[in-house]
Amino acid sequence: MASERISRLRRIYGIALSCMIVVAGICLTVACVGIYLSGDKPYSREAVAAAFSPISIPVYLCLVMVAAGFVLKIVFPAPAAKPAALKQPAVIRKRLLERADLEGCGDALRAQILAEQSRRKKQSLICAFVLASCALTFLIYALDSSHFLSSDINGSMIRAMAVLLPCLGGGFVSCIVTVYARRSSILREIELLKQCPKKDGVQTKAVTSDPTKKIRLALFLAAAALAVFGFCSGGTADVLTKAVNICTECIGLG
Repeated sequence: MASERISRLRRIYGIALSCMIVVAGICLTVACVGIYLSGDKPYSREAVAAAFSPISIPVYLCLVMVAAGFVLKIVFPAPAAKPAALKQPAVIRKRLLERADLEGCGDALRAQILAEQSRRKKQSLICAFVLASCALTFLIYALDSSHFLSSDINGSMIRAMAVLLPCLGGGFVSCIVTVYARRSSILREIELLKQCPKKDGVQTKAVTSDPTKKIRLALFLAAAALAVFGFCSGGTADVLTKAVNICTECIGLG
């Protein structure tokens, strides 16, 4: 019963936080559009302060709810679950491969397993080739100084973005397709490995905890310490002043 109540509480909190984030986002968007439509030179400190003051309450409430989520996680920890590694197809495939007797599973089945492994290697090579091609294309463009004219900085940057965005998009799409293709191949290999006989007297290694958790925790603590140091030394006020000056006097809000 206790776990069900905790799950229900977490679900309610998630819905409430999602709604509050949507409300805060709508308020910020409306305020930005209102500032933009207020006149010829709308981006002044007074105009920004007047537009953002009425929406400070929902924004602060959103931040409070985010902080409450950390408290909720500490007070009501999630029930113990299986290690995340056991849910990963790559880990399952590795454990099955350690126990499977490939020599005794038959030539046809072994050929299918090796074909899936070879297919994933080819997919990784194709993805690496696409990424290298996209990076080299933009690098060649960026290293040519004739593409960047001091008399037309805006036009030069727009033309550079016209080259950069397709390169980024091509690399991103290639990575996404490769990830899904590899996952499908691993799932197929898992089904094939389940048909293989098991080796005698083979014990699989226990799934250990994720070592990256300690690294993430160390980076989080270091970032928190630096943030506190910057706040105590007055760096926050300097950053806020520079941000206001840039947003209201140079590039415009947003």
